Amino acid sequence: MKRVDIDRNNKDPFYRYKMPGVMVKIEGKGNGIKTVIVNLEEIAHSLRRKAVHILKFISYELGSISFFDSKNGRYIVNGSHDTNKVQAKIYDFIEIYVMCEVCRNPETFFVYEKTLKKECLACGNSCKVDGHTKVDNIVAKDLENDSSFSERDKSYYDLTVNIGDQNMELKNDLKSLLDANCSAEDIYKCFMDNKESIDIFYQKVFQIIENNPRKILACSILINERKDGCVEIFKALEIYSSEKKSYDFIFISLQAILDNKIVKRSECFKYFQTKSKYVSEEDSMNIRKALSPLWD
Repeated sequence: MKRVDIDRNNKDPFYRYKMPGVMVKIEGKGNGIKTVIVNLEEIAHSLRRKAVHILKFISYELGSISFFDSKNGRYIVNGSHDTNKVQAKIYDFIEIYVMCEVCRNPETFFVYEKTLKKECLACGNSCKVDGHTKVDNIVAKDLENDSSFSERDKSYYDLTVNIGDQNMELKNDLKSLLDANCSAEDIYKCFMDNKESIDIFYQKVFQIIENNPRKILACSILINERKDGCVEIFKALEIYSSEKKSYDFIFISLQAILDNKIVKRSECFKYFQTKSKYVSEEDSMNIRKALSPLWD
């Protein structure tokens, strides 16, 4: 199968972002003629987009009805459309829904905040998607349905910190944190007032997260308070997961962090694309392997 550049304007002979060239099959005659996009699933995988979204875009562009034959796994557009025409529409989709407008990198992902946006994993740029309204609405709806952490847990209550015997109070407070929905501010205050180290802070917060990943918001205040908060949380997650040999835990935690928009996906992507400085080479590889579905 021929592979082509994702960026149709690319002139770099060493360009590494490729996708399969489109393959179409014309079926039927007369009013029943239709075009089957044979390898749309493979193209969508290369673009990290959903095939049905590309199909809808193509159909609106061509002014034809489209449908997905789920029984046979076929993507179909009514009418006769040759390879060049369909390939051109796929490139139009890429230009609007995939390519970063700043650095021309195709490693982008969708974000929905009142309006549909795409954010670049390479440069961090975020921009509004200006495409077909119907396609935008379909993408936005799918984003909302796909997010398992879309609603933040609002059931917080205040943690009263009584500094008497600090060590005893701290132990009691930590014990209560494991069973309580405390606000991020109160958790932060508890540890900082008792002069706990950053490492201890993270260890205890991770214990909370293991019981309930939705409590990941407890980390947000520390990230916001510290300039190096993102790096610190990634580093601590690596060390914690390495010590416990719990690679699923770091995946669940980072997924919750990203879904709750505590850090930018581009910051997370950049950190975990390089070998760790804080854990063994084996653990570093296992962690990054566990996290690979986050970038698909």
